[in-house]
Amino acid sequence: MPRRQPIPGSCRDYVTAGQWVAVHNSKCCVTLACPDDPLFQIGAFNFGKELQTVPRETPPVLLSWAMTNYYNVNFRGASQPDSARFRYELTTQPRYDVAVSTAAGAAAAQRLEVHPVVKLNGPVEGRLAEVNGEGIILQGIRNAADGHGLIAVVSNVTDAEAKASIRFPHRSIRQAWRCGTLEENREELSVTNGGVSMVMAPCSVATIRLVL
Repeated sequence: MPRRQPIPGSCRDYVTAGQWVAVHNSKCCVTLACPDDPLFQIGAFNFGKELQTVPRETPPVLLSWAMTNYYNVNFRGASQPDSARFRYELTTQPRYDVAVSTAAGAAAAQRLEVHPVVKLNGPVEGRLAEVNGEGIILQGIRNAADGHGLIAVVSNVTDAEAKASIRFPHRSIRQAWRCGTLEENREELSVTNGGVSMVMAPCSVATIRLVL
């Protein structure tokens, strides 16, 4: 959030986005999912102005800065020929909700994968994992590097403490730990009825080892 940067003097001429950027007021919110483009300017073309606040113009302006050669190097303007393709998806909602915007960005970045099934008597619907909680987002699941269970990465994208729960519809979790970034077990979590719950701090990310 450019208006609430924790470090004085942080750049507000432009912002960098992971998967989405949103502009909003008290009446509506517009979220632009941007899986291919991380740079944006809000309010106007602001490069080099050293702004201390983000302009709140009427009507609001959101600029995608698709490419830039504003670097102190000698790249020629025509040194990157051929075409470039950028994807954007625009969604609106009645009010700003960081969880809704995050879900929209993730949906645009991670396309649905379809695989043919050779033998199937009828339609089947299922889900690998269920992650619940206000503002709790599953970032990904992978096999543990040491082969002992699965590693789930979940985040709390809200400004409030939240309770997260993880379970697998067709398997039971036997053991679970909070891990460090190198997958080292740090804190064992209690497992109840085949699922695990934990409290996550505001705007935090947790790495969890799950043994099924």
